[in-house]
Amino acid sequence: MSLRSVMGRPLDSGDIASAAKQLDVTEAHVRAVVEVEASGAGFLGKYADGPRLPKILFEAHIFSRETGGKYDKSHPRLSAPKWNRNLYQGGIKEHDRIREAARLEYDAAFRSASWGLFQIMGFNHKIVGYDSLHDFVGVQYVSEGMQLRCGIEFIRSSGLDKYLSANDWARFARGYNGKAYKQNRYDQKLAEAYKKYNTAAPKAKKGDKDIQRALNNAGFSLAVDGKIGPRTTAAIREFQDRMGLRVDGIVGPNTRKALGL
Repeated sequence: MSLRSVMGRPLDSGDIASAAKQLDVTEAHVRAVVEVEASGAGFLGKYADGPRLPKILFEAHIFSRETGGKYDKSHPRLSAPKWNRNLYQGGIKEHDRIREAARLEYDAAFRSASWGLFQIMGFNHKIVGYDSLHDFVGVQYVSEGMQLRCGIEFIRSSGLDKYLSANDWARFARGYNGKAYKQNRYDQKLAEAYKKYNTAAPKAKKGDKDIQRALNNAGFSLAVDGKIGPRTTAAIREFQDRMGLRVDGIVGPNTRKALGL
């Protein structure tokens, strides 16, 4: 198995099914949370290009807190007493920032960044099941599925799973996003996403073999059996990522058009 095949792997239906089982909810619940609360993608770049870096944001105000503010004056771009949006660099430059901060204080730097699909803060590594900060950081490089597990553990450890299973979107959104959740309509977005996925029919249907043939023509190697399982869903997501489409694993109008269907 190549390094590319295991590092930076995108989310697939198997990951969703496993998360649903862990939380004792439906896959529609998990897909709704991923769509609304996840950062859109857990990695920078495209899976087809090889191993990728996880998406992160380095938080200067957290680094200041973690280090007692001793770098606020000497390194104001990395350490600041208050949150400042202008300090973000975005994309791969966030990795440059964390490396620079790590040269000052290694562990504090990695505790001060948010990681992966659900942007879990490094200082929350124990909450999501990793006693070791370095183990937590390590799994962020493996796959979106591993990042999803961290998100699921955060939901469970925060007691939000009971609101999720009850479709209590307001309480779930308040617990996950804070008191200002209504400003961004998080509860409404979750309800809408759940309704969409709850009515979706995941079973094989007429035309699924055509989808697999089209994906194979695009460079994939799928069995043309008409079953949209984990491998086909992962191929759909990778194709969508490659084509700059919304990555949701669903062959909607735009994806169909890109596949030539």
